[in-house]
Amino acid sequence: MKTDMEEFFVVHTKPNQENKAKKNLEFQGFKTWLPIYKKAVLRKNRLFMREEPFFPGYIFVFFDISKDNWSRIFSTLGVKYLITFDGKP
Repeated sequence: MKTDMEEFFVVHTKPNQENKAKKNLEFQGFKTWLPIYKKAVLRKNRLFMREEPFFPGYIFVFFDISKDNWSRIFSTLGVKYLITFDGKP
């Protein structure tokens, strides 16, 4: 399938390393999206608000499959693998 536009693809991250993967992918020039929500956590009788990923272990990466060098994603720190089918994202 040939396309001339950016699409989003799913990257599986190493455990609790969504932010690390996001930062390293952005450093390489990829656009990313990590949906988060605020979660109330009770510790020592105090309520804290903490940001949690909406999809733990996954982030979204935007790129053009025909133009961008997406093979760099596989060796990015924090990334476990790019979800693919028959070798294509």
